[in-house]
Amino acid sequence: GTAMLKSVINNLTEVRFNTPGFLAQAGTGYTQIYIRGIGNGVYVGADPSVATFVDDVPHVYGSLVDNLVNVQRVEILKGAQGGLYGRNASGGVINIITRQPSDKFEADVRATGATRGTFDGAAYVNMPLSDHIAWNFSLTRDWHAPYEKNVAYRDPYPAGTVATVPGTSTTFDPNALAKPGKLNNENVWAFDTKLRLKVTDNFKITLGGDYADKRDAGGNGWLNTTPAAT
Repeated sequence: GTAMLKSVINNLTEVRFNTPGFLAQAGTGYTQIYIRGIGNGVYVGADPSVATFVDDVPHVYGSLVDNLVNVQRVEILKGAQGGLYGRNASGGVINIITRQPSDKFEADVRATGATRGTFDGAAYVNMPLSDHIAWNFSLTRDWHAPYEKNVAYRDPYPAGTVATVPGTSTTFDPNALAKPGKLNNENVWAFDTKLRLKVTDNFKITLGGDYADKRDAGGNGWLNTTPAAT
């Protein structure tokens, strides 16, 4: 945490600025990682060559793993790591260790604003609730308005064309899918929380969960203003 903040590293893709041989690209809700040139350019549908672990839990496609507001440290394990981490680790492993609940109150807030309504915000709070219970949580909110013009032709199909969703009786106007508009907006929420129960000095139980929601066209290059089916 502290070392990354001093290096102005706020998310996983920025780790490349101080880690030789490491490259990460984020888009469409996924984080694609390359180590020493080894990686897989397919975001979805093919297993990656660099495995991503968060607190020893595999995130196969690095889904929505980017903001590091609640992260203690990031380990970059270069080269094949199949002996310890199994499949999808031929290029290496990204091992992310998040902050665990502690007996000391801590808080961390970050926020950035820019044009087109851009807001990138993140907050982390750790609270000791008693001598035996501690709780922490982190919240991330990223948003900006569309910023690219959709130059797709209006009405590329003959007027009055009606299409049917395969396997259903739902019909729609395919021309509605090509109406000019704006592309590449961002609308992301993410939440992570942990509860630590210290039963004895030598035995503790930590319960954790996380949730992420991405509803935008960021990185997709298209915009559907009238879904075929709702």
